Amino acid sequence: MTKLNTSSSLLDAPTYFSDLSQQILNSTQQVWIQTMYFEPGTITGTLLKALIKAAQNKVDVRLHIDWFGLATTDPNLNVVAQALLTKPGQASRQKLHQKKLTLLRDLEKSGVKIYFTNPPNFANKLLPYWKRNHVKLSIVDTTTYIGSCNISDDDARYINTMVKINDHHLTNLLQSFFLYFEGNAPLPPTHTKVDQLTTIVFDNGQTEHSPIRDEVFSAVGNAKKSVTYVSQFSPDWQLLMQLEAARAQNVKVEIIVPQKNTFNSLFSSHQVLNYMLAKLASPHLPQKKLAEMIHAKLLLVDNQTVIFGSHNFNSSGVLMGTTELALISHRAELVTQFVKFVEDL
Repeated sequence: MTKLNTSSSLLDAPTYFSDLSQQILNSTQQVWIQTMYFEPGTITGTLLKALIKAAQNKVDVRLHIDWFGLATTDPNLNVVAQALLTKPGQASRQKLHQKKLTLLRDLEKSGVKIYFTNPPNFANKLLPYWKRNHVKLSIVDTTTYIGSCNISDDDARYINTMVKINDHHLTNLLQSFFLYFEGNAPLPPTHTKVDQLTTIVFDNGQTEHSPIRDEVFSAVGNAKKSVTYVSQFSPDWQLLMQLEAARAQNVKVEIIVPQKNTFNSLFSSHQVLNYMLAKLASPHLPQKKLAEMIHAKLLLVDNQTVIFGSHNFNSSGVLMGTTELALISHRAELVTQFVKFVEDL
């Protein structure tokens, strides 16, 4: 089995966007990006200029966007949310939607190939969260970025993480996920070994089935010394019980979540419910609540294993059939960077 190159860096959101833009400008072969949100803005504008430049240089530029990113502003898709807005709010949403469409047309004219995952149907109009592709992944030549950042200025302000890995083998493995969504490759396996210390784990959109969440449960159950959970959501009931069981075995458990969720009322209600359950059922589990919005998703176990990527580790996305991607790594130099990241929160 090919050994993963040890050149890996944990990047915050502003550094990720800056580094990605520079890598794109220097690219010679391919730039493939997969995101759920694709929002107009200052930071993303710089990135889009780089994408256009690369396409003009005959680089193979592909942008995968989930339809949910359009549904959030499209009054014809997100009909329930649109009806709840005031007239000025509806007008503002429509204006933002037109900006998105204009950007996409400009990208396509420049030679960027645009692909949409999760095409809308009747169910999506009523429940746009259904069957989302939540993956955040970028490939530039032989460099991979994987983590929690969408393409938006908001994501640049949130506490986010992206891991940059320079490795041709990993790039080749992850290309299959793009090709699958384009209809040119079979469904990738749920687990793909990169090397003895790193595994790609894929939630393929099957409702009530999450290999990533199963790996989280397993890691918590096998913890000997410590578990650190970081997500935008407090743990839900099933994971909460796993963490409480670990605490009862003298494992140090730390939960780090945002004080206030900046997303809409559905997500905020979900967060409040989880937090109340934690206080009632597991009052001894410490929850560190940060003023900043956390969008990073990671689980650290015994400071030897890290699980990170797009999954929030909650069951809500699993019930909705959300597509997710994560890496499990036991590689010391990468785990150490995540330990430092958590210590600095």
